[in-house]
Amino acid sequence: MKNLYFYALIIMSFFYFSGCQDNNNAKLNFEFPLTVGAQWTYQRIQQSTNFSSDSLKNIYSTNDTSETTVKVSSIVTLRDSVKTVVLKNGRYAVYYQARDDGLYEIAYQNAGAGLPVLPKQSEPVQIKLNNRTFKNVAELSRALQSPLSVLKIKSDSLLFDDPPAKTLQYPFQLEAQWTYRKKYDPFLIDKRVMDVKTLRIESGSFLCYHIKWLYDFDNDGVTDDNVYLDDYISKEGLIERDITVLNIKITNTEGQELGTHDYFDHYKLIDFSL
Repeated sequence: MKNLYFYALIIMSFFYFSGCQDNNNAKLNFEFPLTVGAQWTYQRIQQSTNFSSDSLKNIYSTNDTSETTVKVSSIVTLRDSVKTVVLKNGRYAVYYQARDDGLYEIAYQNAGAGLPVLPKQSEPVQIKLNNRTFKNVAELSRALQSPLSVLKIKSDSLLFDDPPAKTLQYPFQLEAQWTYRKKYDPFLIDKRVMDVKTLRIESGSFLCYHIKWLYDFDNDGVTDDNVYLDDYISKEGLIERDITVLNIKITNTEGQELGTHDYFDHYKLIDFSL
């Protein structure tokens, strides 16, 4: 009798937790909101920490808080037949197309414009991460979030993704993984749906998919273990983004290493309208 009761309890628990998961999946059966006029405002906090020497910390330390707004501005047809939705952040624009199997990036314009610019350093230096060189952490952050920005898009030019890059895969499914950027485009990035969680922040409570970006910056076939980008996406849009980059090398313009540091870049939704 005890064994019968035990098995019955297991079966009841199975159906209970399955029902909870189904309810969560039902709530999260959505596509990224792209209604013209929708906009999201984020608090952005950038920090450079863990310098290998105090002398570097005193010169190159970053601790910046700002706000940035992303808006669905218009619907534009490209190449006579490709209907896209335009998201703008300042003068920086990304042209998206929603398809049955996902959300695709079709083109970019003015990459990097509209993002906060950090103060210029007093000395001519550059930074290096996994065999790639950048002017500063602001340029590195742009490359992580908008990889085509490393191709130095000229002002007012329109750069097409050929083929289009799948930034989100529909329908959202736990443990799903897909390639966002192919090798040498300009570097490999996969994305993976890690879990479902509720984020409770000042602007509300949001049931989100946690999506991790998996980088291979130097295209050596191995996922980098010092670069992390995590998105939390709900039916209301992107709620949070966390970027962590470890062991960034600071070099002079001749390539001589001066030391290392870590970089953190955090976006948190503070206001939105859909």
